[in-house]
Amino acid sequence: MKLRTLIKISCGLLVIGFVGALLYFSATLPTYQEVQKQALGSNRFFVDRDQEVLHELRVDLNKRRQHWVPLSSFSNALKNTVIQIEDKHFTSHVGIDFWALGRALYSTLQGHRIQGASTISMQTSDLIDKSVLIDGQSIVKGEILAKFRQIFRGLALDLVWSKSEILEAYLNLVHLRGEVQGIHSFSKLYLQKSPLFLNQSESVVIATLIQAPNRNPESLHKKACLLGKTADSYFSCQDIAEVVSKIQQGPMPLHKPPQIALHLAQRLRNLETRGNQIQTTLDFQMQTQVQKILEKNLSYLQSRNVRDSAAVVIENKTGHVLAYVGTVKKFSKAYQVDGVNSPRQAGSTLKPFLYGRAIDKKILTSSSLINDSETAIKWEGGLYRPSNYDNKFHGMVTVRQALASSLNVPAVKVVRMLGLSETYNVIENLKFPDFEKTRDTYGASLALGAAEIRLLDLANAYRALANGGKMTPVVLAQQPHYEYGTESEVLSDNAAFIIGDILSDSNARRIGFNWHSALETRMWSAVKTGTSKDLRDNWCVGYSPKYTVAVWAGNFDGSAMKGVSGVTGAGSSWNEIMHWVHRNQPTEVPSPPADLISQEVRIENQTGTIKEYFLPGTLPTQRKVLAGLGTKIKFEFPVDGSTLTLNPRKNQTSANISIRYSGDLPNDATLVFKGKKYNFKEGQLVVREIEPGQHHFRIVSGTGETLAQTRFKLL
Repeated sequence: MKLRTLIKISCGLLVIGFVGALLYFSATLPTYQEVQKQALGSNRFFVDRDQEVLHELRVDLNKRRQHWVPLSSFSNALKNTVIQIEDKHFTSHVGIDFWALGRALYSTLQGHRIQGASTISMQTSDLIDKSVLIDGQSIVKGEILAKFRQIFRGLALDLVWSKSEILEAYLNLVHLRGEVQGIHSFSKLYLQKSPLFLNQSESVVIATLIQAPNRNPESLHKKACLLGKTADSYFSCQDIAEVVSKIQQGPMPLHKPPQIALHLAQRLRNLETRGNQIQTTLDFQMQTQVQKILEKNLSYLQSRNVRDSAAVVIENKTGHVLAYVGTVKKFSKAYQVDGVNSPRQAGSTLKPFLYGRAIDKKILTSSSLINDSETAIKWEGGLYRPSNYDNKFHGMVTVRQALASSLNVPAVKVVRMLGLSETYNVIENLKFPDFEKTRDTYGASLALGAAEIRLLDLANAYRALANGGKMTPVVLAQQPHYEYGTESEVLSDNAAFIIGDILSDSNARRIGFNWHSALETRMWSAVKTGTSKDLRDNWCVGYSPKYTVAVWAGNFDGSAMKGVSGVTGAGSSWNEIMHWVHRNQPTEVPSPPADLISQEVRIENQTGTIKEYFLPGTLPTQRKVLAGLGTKIKFEFPVDGSTLTLNPRKNQTSANISIRYSGDLPNDATLVFKGKKYNFKEGQLVVREIEPGQHHFRIVSGTGETLAQTRFKLL
C-alpha cells in the first residue's frame, strides 16, 4: 500500500473517530435545564402556605451551595474578571483554546512548568458530570485519558449549550475554598453580600481562588495582585489585602429563619422539587402557636414524667395539614424523633370505629344496652379480664354512655359481637401502615388499643368521621403536591354522624370523665381520649366541622407516665389548640343525613329525654330504656370478700343467708348458687342451710350473663 493511501486512510479514521467521539459526548451531556434542576443548593427552605419561611434544613453534607441564580445576578466586574483570568478567549473559541493548548503542550515538552489550558467550557463539562454534580466525587485531574475526555466534552458542550448558559453554570458550580461551591455561596459566606454587588478587587480575589482554592493568605494576596494587573483591572493591592483579610476570618454564619418545622422538613427533605424551596401546607402562625401550647403544658407535666408531646391540625375539607409538631425541644431527650410519625399503642382511640361498624351492621344502636360488669374472655388458652380505667364497673349502660365514657368491658363485648375477622377489617380499613404486620396477634384486646398507630394516621381517620365517613389523603406540601394516604370509606355517613353525636355529648361522658373536663369546648366538637398499657402513651383526638386536632403525650424512650390520663395529659393541649384555631370562627352543629330517624328516648332513673338517631329498620319499639346511669346491680349482703361466722351460742352447723342487693333486676334474673337457680321476690331472697366454707353467689340474666357476683367465707 502506498504511503499516500495509508495517510489518507489514517486521516479518514481520525476524522471519523473525532466526529464519533464528539457525537457521543454531545449525546451524553445533560441539558442546561437538567443541570439547573439537579444543581440544588445544599439547604432546603420550607415555607408555609403563604410563602413565609418555616425552616431551613441542610440536606447535603458534602458541600455548601446556594440555590441556582441566573447570570444577571453576578456583577459585570466578576464576569469580566473571571473570563480574563481563566479563559480570555472564552467568547470566541469553540470549547477549546487551541493556542493555549499548544502553548501548554510545548511547555511540557520543553520540560518547563506545566501550564493549564482548560477553558471554562472544559471545566464546566467536569462540573456537570453526574459523578461530580450528584454523587459528589472529585474531578479527575492529571490523567491523559481524563484530559482527552475533558477536551471532547468541552467541544460538545459548546455545540449544545450557549456561551451564557456555560458561564452561568460555571459561576454557580465552580469549587472554591473548603466545601463551598459556587460564587453565590462564597460571596454570601465570606463577603456577606450578594454576587450582584461584587467589586473589582473582590472579583480578582475570587478568580484567583478558582485556580487554587486553598492558597494561604500571603500567596493569595501576591497572586491576586499579579493576576489583576494582567487582567487590566483597576484596583490597588491594598484593596486586595482588605478582601483577603476578610476571607481569612472564615465563613460567617448566615441568618436563619425560625426553625419551627424540623420533623416535617425531615419527612419532606427528599421530595422532588424544581428548586431549593418546598411549599408546605402549614400555617406559620398556627405552627408557632401549637408548639407554644405543647411546651407550656409539658412544663406542667414534668413532675409526672412526661417529656414528649406531638400534635397535628388538619383542615377537614382539603386535608391540608396546618400544624405538624413532632415534639418540643425544651424537654425532650430525643428531639430528632418525630412523634407525629412514630408508631405507638392506640389506647382507646379505635373504639369509635368498632362501635360505628356495629351500628352500620345494625347490631347495635346508640341506645342499646350493654352490661359493664366483670367479664372473662378465653383467648389463646388463657383468660382475658378487661377492666375500666377507674377499676370500677358501672352495670347496664347504653352504647352512648359506654363509648362517650370510654368503658372497656362494653368495647370488648362489641368485638365479640362483630367477631375478630370483622374487627380486623375495621382497623385495616383505616389504612394504618403498621397494623397489617401484626394483625393476628391482638385478639379482643384490639378494642383497648393493643395495635400500634401513628398520630397523623389517627388524625386522618377521625377527619373521615368529620367528612361523613369518607377518608381521603392528607396533604403535606403544595408545591410539588404531596399526598399521604389512600382513599377509602371508613363508615357510612349515617354511622359517622351517630358516632360524632355520641363523642360530642358531655352528659354521656360524665361516667368516665365527670363534668367540666378538658374535653368540653365552647364550640361543637367530638373528641376521644386513649391511654395505652402502663401509661406509656396518652392520646386526645377530636374534630369540629372545620378542623381535626390530634395530640399525643408520653416518652419516646417508652418509660411510663405517672398518674396521667387522656384528659390531664394530651387533653389539655387538645382543648387549647381547638379553641385557638376557632378563636375567630363560629362553628355550626352538623346536620344529620336525610335518611336518619330521630327519636326522643328516656333512660330510667334519669330526668328528661335524649334525642337518639337510628338507621332505618333499627328504631326501638319502646321509647324507654330499662337501665341507665346509677342502676348497676350490686350485692349489699353478703359483701364481696367478706367473712361471716355461725352463732356459737346456738351450736349452728349451717346458716340461712338473706340476700340483699341494689339496682334494677330484669324480670328473668335469678340467683345462682352451686348450680342451683333461685328466683327473686320483692327485692330479697333467702338461701337456706349454707355450710361453712368458701361460697360464690351470682345474679344472672335470662341469657346467662352475669349481672353481679360476690364471694364470701362462712366460718
